[in-house]
Amino acid sequence: MRSLLTVVLAFVLVACSGGEKEAQEPAGGGEVTDEPTEDGSSEEEMIPVEKFDEIKRTFERKQIQVSRCFVAGVEAGEIQKNDKGTVTVGAVITPEGKAQNVRIVETTFKSPTLEKCVKETVAGWVFTTLPRELEYSYQYRLERF
Repeated sequence: MRSLLTVVLAFVLVACSGGEKEAQEPAGGGEVTDEPTEDGSSEEEMIPVEKFDEIKRTFERKQIQVSRCFVAGVEAGEIQKNDKGTVTVGAVITPEGKAQNVRIVETTFKSPTLEKCVKETVAGWVFTTLPRELEYSYQYRLERF
């Protein structure tokens, strides 16, 4: 019985310990540091998971607005009405909740009208406030209704 308890305890410790992943360098090539500054604060504040969820929900709720951009691409003759595809939009969300540097990261469509519309649409959205800037991207699947 004692050896069974030891094995179970060892298993739980291994399962709970997890593995640390190596930090990846940001796309901009800058170095991220969490070293305290002279006043004891951290330069990079953590963004709570709830804030990430709120940002994701904002992108999800605005799907219909992005779908209108698909329609604009069809009306411009750049997209066939039966086409299906994806658009990945990226932006920097500011601490005030504004989207800056909005861009199309990747798309399966060849439609300048769609891309311009998506960028302008996302740039007008209001997101949750954050403790620091956040680089974020989201992929939309678009097709005719």
